[in-house]
Amino acid sequence: MPMVAVSIVTIVKNNADGLTSTLKSALAQDLSDWELIIVYSQSQDATYAVASEFCKLDSRISMLEQQDRGIYEAMNLGIGKSQGDYLWFMNSGDRFFSENSLKSGFTAIKTSESGFVVGGYKIDNDKRLFQQSPGELTQIKFALSRRGACHQAMIFRKESVLKARSFDTQFSLAADYQLCLKIIKDSGARKLPKILALMEPNGLSDQNLSKMHKEKSVIRREIFSHNLPIRAIGWFWMKAARIKAITRRVANGKKHPLG
Repeated sequence: MPMVAVSIVTIVKNNADGLTSTLKSALAQDLSDWELIIVYSQSQDATYAVASEFCKLDSRISMLEQQDRGIYEAMNLGIGKSQGDYLWFMNSGDRFFSENSLKSGFTAIKTSESGFVVGGYKIDNDKRLFQQSPGELTQIKFALSRRGACHQAMIFRKESVLKARSFDTQFSLAADYQLCLKIIKDSGARKLPKILALMEPNGLSDQNLSKMHKEKSVIRREIFSHNLPIRAIGWFWMKAARIKAITRRVANGKKHPLG
């Protein structure tokens, strides 16, 4: 298979409509030098049929099946199959914000030496825009940013991901957080002042805030083992997340398709 510029990895389970939206947004991009790898887990809806149809529609789209062993193993499987020098992880239900989002991210990382570039994002049905200011992204800024980054708005240099040993599957919700901190330490990261992703609301992490923050706390203890103030701030965030998680459960009991 010929090399491509960007490999988009899309994981999906029981989300036929979301997958359709994601794939349509990829097909609408004005950068054509990409491949999209669907990592499919057994579903009870029309997800498989949708994935198969798009694979027939465009040769740049392919599919592989996963035995439902978690989102990060699925992402690692996508990395293993990828042919591009750069990686973009766009889950089913999430979309590129505009037709030039992929090109903007690709141009930014190609002209830098950073391990990844992160742009802003918007949550569907939410008026707010979560934007980035231009410049370097440090470990501490990333570690203590509540709404500052999400992997759907990031493009990674593949060699940096592989050097960091991809996603650590011992974490079920925060392995991307750990991966980014490792990459920043090794090869740096840059912020792009452009909205790149439109995210599906009530994602898996939002449905499990307390667990996600516990995992992040473990990661911070590992990364910042000699920085007690950072660890202390993270501990307080973890406690606050429990209150927020209770509130979310009362307000919205819907389970995310990947959960």
